[in-house]
Amino acid sequence: MKKLSIVLVLLLIVGAFAFSSDDFYKCSSLIDKKLDNSKVSMIQTYSANLTELERYNLYEANKSSTGVPLLCNLLLGAGIGSYIQGDTVGGTVFLCGELASAILYGASYMRMVFAETESEFENAAAQATIWSIALLGVRVAECIRPFTYAKEYNKRLSNALYGVPSIAAIPTINSDGQTGLMLSARIDL
Repeated sequence: MKKLSIVLVLLLIVGAFAFSSDDFYKCSSLIDKKLDNSKVSMIQTYSANLTELERYNLYEANKSSTGVPLLCNLLLGAGIGSYIQGDTVGGTVFLCGELASAILYGASYMRMVFAETESEFENAAAQATIWSIALLGVRVAECIRPFTYAKEYNKRLSNALYGVPSIAAIPTINSDGQTGLMLSARIDL
């Protein structure tokens, strides 16, 4: 009985792959961590022939999550979590921000250590405080960015797979000769 159930499961899997549409694989291969406009339009073309279940599976398999990027940005810093998520712009901004803040904080600290007068020490301490606050600000922004990036990416992915609903106002003329506006909505299914 166990062998029979294994054979049936294997047949179901093979059948699912054999009868899956070629457009499913095309969409799947086009989806990446960037999703630029040209890829979105190509995915929209291929996803028009997909079933709702295939679209849902593609969306769920490729949507951006926030857990690992948030933890990496929080614990490791330097934009590592943003790079993992595919957000190279955010990762580079955070890496540069942390490096600049840390270097300038270190320079201010060294000025405090080698200060010869009290005013030099106070000036260097004030600068060190400013750079430590800047470093903290960059780290807070790093913890927020995975959520905003995931939201933007998932919206682009949804638009690519399901289409963008649109509403338009169309001028009309009745049989009585009266003019008016009619609302027209397009929702891709």
